[in-house]
Amino acid sequence: MRFGTLLSGNTLVDNCNYRDSLLRIEPEAIGGEMESVGIQLAADRHKVDWIIVKAICD
Repeated sequence: MRFGTLLSGNTLVDNCNYRDSLLRIEPEAIGGEMESVGIQLAADRHKVDWIIVKAICD
């Protein structure tokens, strides 16, 4: 089990240069994903705390 910062956005990160630029912004990130960005935007708008738990199977 790993705890840490996940980067979330609506852009697929399939380019090493783009990934590296994101890691320069947030060097302690342990991963990235695309599903939570909508939840984050809605929760921030309504001032609701939230957490995400992800599992990797491949």
